[in-house]
Amino acid sequence: MPDQQSLRDQVVRHILMQIQYLQLLPGQIINEVALAKELHVSRTPVREAMIRLVADGVLVKVPRKGYQLVEADRQQIDNTHEIIAVLDGYAAAIALPRITQKDLLHMHEVVDKIDIAIRYRNFPEYYALQEEFHDIYVHKCGNSILIQMLKNLKGGPVRQTYFSSDEEKLFHVLEEGQMQHREIIRLFEQGDAAKLERYLREVHWHTAYPDMI
Repeated sequence: MPDQQSLRDQVVRHILMQIQYLQLLPGQIINEVALAKELHVSRTPVREAMIRLVADGVLVKVPRKGYQLVEADRQQIDNTHEIIAVLDGYAAAIALPRITQKDLLHMHEVVDKIDIAIRYRNFPEYYALQEEFHDIYVHKCGNSILIQMLKNLKGGPVRQTYFSSDEEKLFHVLEEGQMQHREIIRLFEQGDAAKLERYLREVHWHTAYPDMI
């Protein structure tokens, strides 16, 4: 049976993933009782998870209601993206010698699946596939500390993907991202580590639409 700490950590991960998948937005109320019921756990690990996320600046307690997501400010968003850009680009560069033909085929397959997610306006599927795409090369970099750092940043409270209530605008921007994914694959196939690292850092992770983050 999982102990209270591991259950607490599961609740924390659940909430952070809801933020990334846009299933939890600023202003929405998180109710302890409802969340405990949803996750089939007691209120104790849920309460402990809320306390930790409040201490981390992710949530704020709303008296007599529950908790709300704290909206990250522009500086926090930009700083997080800058760090991810540097680390992700470096991970790709040092992973390049380890990337196999099978890995490249996997990248192509994921990009094709992303096309389908965009066509059917399936944002959660898009996000999951984009994460899978980057994980292919990050997990081949051979640096466990770097892998964990990227995992922590990408799974944190700052979202990495664009969002807009205007679906046409949103999915047009996501299609631009798809062109970048294909260029990343091309650079892997070309075998130029410097160009690959620079492209990820300066183009792919650059926030071109700050109003949508």
